[in-house]
Amino acid sequence: MSSNQVIAFVYCSVAVVSAFIQMFNARTVSEITPRYSNERYVFFAVLFSGFASIFDCAYTLRELDIVAFSQTASYVLTLIYVVCLSLCGMFWVCYSEKKQNSWSVKTKKRFLFYSLPLYLLLLVMISTPFTHLYFYFEDSHYQRGPLFLILSTILFLYVVQSGFTALVRSFKKENYVARKEYRRLFDFAAVYIVIQIVQLTLPSVFPYRSVGTMLFFEVFLIQNMKEIIGRDPLTHINNRFAAERQLGVMFSGSDSFELTMLDVDKFKSINDQYGHQEGDKALQYVASALEKSVEGACFIARMGGDEFLIINGDDSRSIEHIEEKINHHLRMLLERQNRPYSITVSVGFAVKDEGVTSIPDLIALADSRLYSCKAQKKGIENPVQS
Repeated sequence: MSSNQVIAFVYCSVAVVSAFIQMFNARTVSEITPRYSNERYVFFAVLFSGFASIFDCAYTLRELDIVAFSQTASYVLTLIYVVCLSLCGMFWVCYSEKKQNSWSVKTKKRFLFYSLPLYLLLLVMISTPFTHLYFYFEDSHYQRGPLFLILSTILFLYVVQSGFTALVRSFKKENYVARKEYRRLFDFAAVYIVIQIVQLTLPSVFPYRSVGTMLFFEVFLIQNMKEIIGRDPLTHINNRFAAERQLGVMFSGSDSFELTMLDVDKFKSINDQYGHQEGDKALQYVASALEKSVEGACFIARMGGDEFLIINGDDSRSIEHIEEKINHHLRMLLERQNRPYSITVSVGFAVKDEGVTSIPDLIALADSRLYSCKAQKKGIENPVQS
């Protein structure tokens, strides 16, 4: 076996293993994330990165003269590789912008305007076998087309711009978890830059892009696993596991913070009268109202059933009137959705510096005040069973 054959075997093996790992990662993402969540963009980014790794082998085999591809086969294989790699970057940009809630995704029109150059980039790539604008083959050797540098720069700038925007925004986040999440968005841009530098300075048939993106997504998914495990599948906010972890961090690292326990009034009557499916929708409305009512520094979670929690670690941002805010947003939301029932919540507050010495005691104090609030409402309104 010649040295070229050995090198080709090793390099293709690396690319195939990278593809296999990324396909497995894509399947994992699809199984553990909600269908219409932002994480679906990660699924497509990982999926197309895996496809690109498979077709990365064609470049190695052709350049080392291991396989003599016809010109048509060379165009097709190279085109699929380039398109898959570009789609990986495009879907990651979409995910990054959605997570940052940037101006570009506020409306569908803005998002279309923002992403138009990326769609034009894809169109030029697909038409390149006929136009030779992005690449072409001369005597079976790959050549860059006249628009190669311009189009590659467009995608590069999109990825880098989104990453550095996330980095800048991370410094403005007061919540440690939010800062980490934004900085992970920057990590993709950092890896992308490193891969480009390596590809330009160390020209080789080794699949740098395949290995680089595979390693990034592997680390990214491991880092995000805690957030995924800590997400409530119904309401898509934090669950009890995440809440207990956050309480542990806050209790050991903060002198004072506010804990608010919330309970949905008359929730059982909604289930009894309209069914459990409607009851699930009601809980989703409550979670949405919570997100609209609290400041960015607050941590919200569903503890189970119709019980929710808010942790406010910023002393300068009191949530004293949170009950009125949540009930206001619930009323507006239910009117827009034309639901046949009303929803209100009751709350109970507790502060760590009230002499509470443990997390269970803090929760018990907030719970006791919550049930006092509910008992007072029952005495006034005499409602159906909560």
